[in-house]
Amino acid sequence: PANKWRLTAELRYDERDNKTDVNTYSHVVMDSFVSVDAENRPYSYKNNRLNLTANYRFNSLSSLKGGYKYDEMKRDYTDAEREKTEQDTLFLKWKVKPRSTVDVALYTEISDRDGSEYNTAPNVNPSLRKYFLADRERTRVGASVDFQATEKLYLSVQADYNKDDYINSEVGLTEAIQPVYSLDFSYQPRSNVSTYGYYTIEDIESSQTGFDVSPSPTGEWLADFEDNIDTLGIGIKVTDLGQWQVGADLVYSQATGKIKLTDINNPGTEFQFPDVTTDLMSLKLWASFQHSKEFAYKVSYWYEDYSVDNYVIDDYEAAYDVTSVENALLLGNETLDYDVHAILLSAVYQFE
Repeated sequence: PANKWRLTAELRYDERDNKTDVNTYSHVVMDSFVSVDAENRPYSYKNNRLNLTANYRFNSLSSLKGGYKYDEMKRDYTDAEREKTEQDTLFLKWKVKPRSTVDVALYTEISDRDGSEYNTAPNVNPSLRKYFLADRERTRVGASVDFQATEKLYLSVQADYNKDDYINSEVGLTEAIQPVYSLDFSYQPRSNVSTYGYYTIEDIESSQTGFDVSPSPTGEWLADFEDNIDTLGIGIKVTDLGQWQVGADLVYSQATGKIKLTDINNPGTEFQFPDVTTDLMSLKLWASFQHSKEFAYKVSYWYEDYSVDNYVIDDYEAAYDVTSVENALLLGNETLDYDVHAILLSAVYQFE
């Protein structure tokens, strides 16, 4: 409409009609409970999404972008807990360039989700709300700074803070907070050599309420979860080695999950579960040979080492007195713990 304005409107409609046959199945809830009949539920739905965006450029150094998003989901399947959910979102982003080598962005977003009456599934606590169907208020704020330190070095820093409040959930997930911090760079020491690296920290805190399993539940509890995830990645690519190109990528991620259980009916009664840890290391080495203008060969080596320490599967009896947990059914599963070596060969043909 004007030189400084740009307006965008987008509407999407997505309909899925799942015609899978419905059958009745018997399954055991717990050893001492009578088996219950249940039906599979083919998931059919209609999804409407609207996105309205306005961008105003003050000058060559600054701009403001904001808008509104609407997301409506209608579910059409047997015993749908919630036939309809609606989410309204407002967002705003300010970008400014204080110097020729620096770009700064500040952004925020708020959304609210509600919907039709919640219908609890059979044999489920009537106060339970599934987190992806429950009423929720979400807030997100963040900032990023991009810095061209030299002609060869580029730096970027970003921080995000996300908070979810499940305002009407008495049982189930009630709150989740997730701050994320990341630093990444790219460096090109020579015209044919490029490198990159990044480091990301995530600290996820959430709370969940529940009752013990009983026809008349009386044991109310609160579980606080804390997940800390650190991820580091580096890589290099070298080109113009005659007809060759080579590269390497390394990623390491480490996660620790902590769970504290509180007996709400008995203040001061807490139980700290053992930590759940996950480690991942992935290394990729590759080389490609440009046989001709159209044809190239590539060989890659990929090594991955992954391990998990999870008391629930590995050592449940030692972590928690299983004899005091009635109807506990342990299936003898083991957590993933592996290292893999893979060699990949490929041929690439590029059409003119």
